[in-house]
Amino acid sequence: MSAEDQAYISQFVCEQGFNRQLSTFADLDRLASANRRRILDIREIVVSKELAARIFCPPGETLIRFSMVRLGSRPGEPPIARTTEYVRREWQALVKEVPKHPDRLMIDIIASVFGKRCTEIRQSVEASLLSEEAARQLSADPGTPCLRILRRYLTEHGELLLTTVSVHPASRYAFSLNVKLDSEDRIS
Repeated sequence: MSAEDQAYISQFVCEQGFNRQLSTFADLDRLASANRRRILDIREIVVSKELAARIFCPPGETLIRFSMVRLGSRPGEPPIARTTEYVRREWQALVKEVPKHPDRLMIDIIASVFGKRCTEIRQSVEASLLSEEAARQLSADPGTPCLRILRRYLTEHGELLLTTVSVHPASRYAFSLNVKLDSEDRIS
């Protein structure tokens, strides 16, 4: 199947003045520039069995966890997402580097600091409800519907570089999938 014929994912935030579609890595980069990161916490964690099942990582592994919100693009707008990012423990340089660049994606910072290039992003999206903590950080009501997006960033050899879990209040984010069919494809 050619690149034009492959399914692609496009996302857009539907309220709070953000209406750009996100279907390429460059679109994600523009999102980071317009919706700056505010770091809430950085710490080393040992992956529990429960977390391992949620982020597809071995239990007992030690990772660096960055907790943050992506701010609205205009003053006074509430954050559009709460994101937790997990990177290798040996990448301690990110602890000092990431706060210097609130308008860059973590994966771009990994590339510039460690020379590791992402060539694939695996993503899953599911409906959920905002926890009390997430609701507080996002200026939203607990129990409000949200989208939970898990992204795994990989090199061309399948090496995992970064895992992110983002929670978007339903009123601030929407997801859309566009599929282009080959002329021989039929939908029965």
